[in-house]
Parts: sequence; C-alpha cells; structure tokens
Amino acid sequence: MLFPCSLKIIDNKMLCGKFKKLIRAKRPFIIFILMFFLIAFVEANAASSSGSKLTNIPVVFSTSEMGVGFGLATVYTYKPYFQADQGQFNSVAGTAFMTTKGQSAVFIQTENYYNLDYKYKVELRHLNFPVNFYGIGDDTRFIDRESVTWNWTAVAPVILKKINEHNYLGVAFDLGVYQIKDFKDDHTQRLLKFKDQPGFKAADYFGAGLGYEHDSRDKPFYPTSGTFINAKLLFYTADFYKQMLDFRHFKQLYSEKEWILATRFTIDSMQNKVPLWLLPEVDLRGIETTRFIDKSVANFEEELRFPIAKSWKGNIFVGAGNVAQDVFSFRADKTKLTAGVGMRYVLEEEQRVHFIFDFAFHNVTDDDKNIYFYFQVLERF
Repeated sequence: MLFPCSLKIIDNKMLCGKFKKLIRAKRPFIIFILMFFLIAFVEANAASSSGSKLTNIPVVFSTSEMGVGFGLATVYTYKPYFQADQGQFNSVAGTAFMTTKGQSAVFIQTENYYNLDYKYKVELRHLNFPVNFYGIGDDTRFIDRESVTWNWTAVAPVILKKINEHNYLGVAFDLGVYQIKDFKDDHTQRLLKFKDQPGFKAADYFGAGLGYEHDSRDKPFYPTSGTFINAKLLFYTADFYKQMLDFRHFKQLYSEKEWILATRFTIDSMQNKVPLWLLPEVDLRGIETTRFIDKSVANFEEELRFPIAKSWKGNIFVGAGNVAQDVFSFRADKTKLTAGVGMRYVLEEEQRVHFIFDFAFHNVTDDDKNIYFYFQVLERF
C-alpha cells in the first residue's frame, strides 16, 4: 500500500492522504475480496478440470440512495478430484459491488460435500450500506422513514453430518459485528426514541447451536422436484436466542416441459435482548427489506416457473408476510401481500445458473414506490 505514495513523481501529500484513507475505509471490503479469491483458489486446486464451471456476470445499477454501482457476481461449481464420479456438485457463489457514494457490499456463500458424509457451508457478508428505519411492528408508516448507514460484517458457518439419504444434522454458528453511522439529530428524532433498545448504535455477537437440513431436490440452483428444509436453533452470548425454519418445495407440473410450481415458507423468531438491527424483517419481493421488522416474522411465496424460448424462462409469483412480537401474535388483517412477474436468462445449462429479472408489486398503501425491480444471479429460492 506504500507503493503509490513512494513514487517521486507523486509529490502530493493530499492525494496520498486520500489514498490511505480510502484503503482504511475499504479495509473490510478488501479483506472479503481477498478471502473470496483465496477460497476460489483453494477450491479450484481441489476440483476436477472436467467438472468445474465458472460463470461471471458484471453488475451495474443506479439508485438515488447509492448513485452508480458496479461490481461482479460469480458462481463456481465443481466436484473434487476424490469424488469426481459421485455426489453433489460443490459451489462457491459471490457478489461484490461498490458505489460512487462510497458504499460497498460483499456476499459469499460456499456449499461443500466431503466424502458424501459431511456437508459444510459458510456465508460471509460485509455491508457498508444505507438502510431506512421505519420503526418496529406491522403498522409502521412510510413518512416516518429515517436513513442511516449500516456497517456490518458477519460469518455464519455450518457443519452437518449425513444421517440418511436426504437428512443432515450438525452444528451452526453465527458471529458478527455492526455499527450504525450517520446519525443526525435533526433527521433521526424518531429513531432516537429507540436508543434504549439493545444494539442501538453498535453490537457484536456470537451464537452457536443446532442445524438441520433435509434436501431431496434434483438440482440446488433451479430445482424441478424435491423438498429443501433448513432449521436452526441458536443461542447467543448477548442473552438472546433465535429459531428459524426455511421450507421449500418444488413440483414439476408437466413431464415434457419445465413447468414448475415452487413454494417457500419461512418463519424466524428471536427473543430476549435482541439487538435492534438484527431483528428479522418481512422478506418478500415487492417490499423494502427493512420496512417491517419485529422479533418474529413469517413469509410465504408461491411461484410458477415456465419455459419461454431456448435460453429464456419466465415466472409469476405471489407472496404474503408479516411481523409480530412472537409467533402467536400475527394479525391476519395486517398481512402484507405482493405479486410479480419475471424472466430468467440461462447462463449455464447443466447446473441451471440463471440471470434473473423480477418486477414486484405490493398492497402497502403508503409506500411511494409502486414497483420494485430485482436483478441477480441464482434463484431467490
């Protein structure tokens, strides 16, 4: 990092100072980029050359909150040389981007099988990102929106032992640290009402517990049949605990063509002294991620997927979700409803890796955005 400022032709202390500040500010981002390439390098050395696939997609977008963003989405699938003729494909998927307003995000997810008896997964995330806070509960108002910057780094490893053909049981961990920045007394008056909430401005956490998976899908990225269940029970050192269930089911409607009915149901509940910015949220296409948060959340999505042309597929989806203080307090009249359509472009046929375009609508009457757009690599579920 000293090289640019050690050149004699650069005699501008201000320029060097800005360069060093940029490196310090982006240090977590740079660390995660290096980690991603390290993981990819290690995995590539273990992969069989005949079975590996690497797909890269440039990412470019523009929003009023973030300016222009640019980055890369990549998916790498392979089979290790010692199990090249059997078992599931291993995968490393990641997305990284930066914006002209100094924000950054990195998401890396690995899924690996060892000797067909063990599965280990790691999720790494770093966000330096603007988030909107509306309050807590199922009836927050859009006019109460207040914006801050969320700097969050987290790692979530899972190690699972195969019990039988489709079931795995093991241990799960969740650790991270976050800090909320850009508080402005004249713009965050409503947010300051929650200053007594645990983790109001910063928190670090560590959780450990049990993890369970059932996976009978025919393909991990774009299944045509089967069921996937992911459940965790985690206890945290900061005196709170988390229970979560993610259920997905896929059914092929016609044998000759890939008309698929996909269902997803999730429930997430956190109790006791939960840090404010870790509260679960309604997670549906068509609703802003942080719009509705509370200690418990339930989400449901139904999606019809169908072929259009050789490299193009389409989908129609509906969703419903809500938040509450606990899993027994959901109010049916406050349910958030969404619907939408989308298209998929086939990037890699064998593993069914797609580039995704989704357009979603909602029934939240006071939201100033009627349509939400989503662009990503890999399916939502």
